[in-house]
Formats: sequence, C-alpha cells, structure tokens
Amino acid sequence: MKWLIWSTFAVVAALWTGAAWAIVAVLDGIATMTATSQPVDIAAWLAGLHLPAWASYWLEVHAEGLRAASAALAALLKTLGAVGPALASALWWLGVAVWLCWGLGFLVVLGLAWGLHVLVGRATAPAPAGATPAG
Repeated sequence: MKWLIWSTFAVVAALWTGAAWAIVAVLDGIATMTATSQPVDIAAWLAGLHLPAWASYWLEVHAEGLRAASAALAALLKTLGAVGPALASALWWLGVAVWLCWGLGFLVVLGLAWGLHVLVGRATAPAPAGATPAG
C-alpha cells in the first residue's frame, strides 16, 4: 500500500512541477515578446504553432475553436505589447509567485503522502508480542 501512496505522490508532483514550469515558460515568452522594441508579427507566430500529432489523437480539436483561441491570443498579445518593458518586470515577479505557490503545493502534497504513509504503517503494524486482545 505504501508503494501506491508514494507512486501517486510522484505522479502528482511531476504533474504539479510540469504545470508550474509551463506557466513560467509562457510568462517568460510573453515577457520576451513584449519587452523587445521590434514589432512582433503575431499572425505569423500563431501560424507557426501546431498541435502535435499525438495530441490530436487524444484531443478532439475543432478548427473554429482553434481560430477563436488564436484570435483571442493575438488580441491579448497586441494589448500586452502596448505596455512594453514595464510588463516584463511584472511578469518576472509573477513567475516568482508561481514557483512559490509550487513550493507550497509540493509541501502540502508531500505532507499528505507522509501522513498517509504513517497511517498505513500504524494500521498494518503487527501486534506486540505477548499482548492480549481486549475484550
């Protein structure tokens, strides 16, 4: 049973870490795009994004939804581009906040796994030698 607890912890920790890393990578990308003084060709950048073949197998992708998401992302990037370098500093601090939240979440999950480990250990521990059952 303990192997199941720690295996689940490892999977949850890996997903939690991957999500934090992805969020920070997106924030860094947006900060880089908005901090440069050169205008970014958002339409060309979005046209270069493609869903991997393995993901399209698992996800039902609708062309209209992708176009709407691309248009919304383009509008967001144009708006963020107007803010410029000040946004890069704010996004850096947001990235720090993401990693702080990751650390707190990791400690919570680690504490839950440890607590379950102790509870399972107590529940499955053999009775001490010479002990008589109550009753």
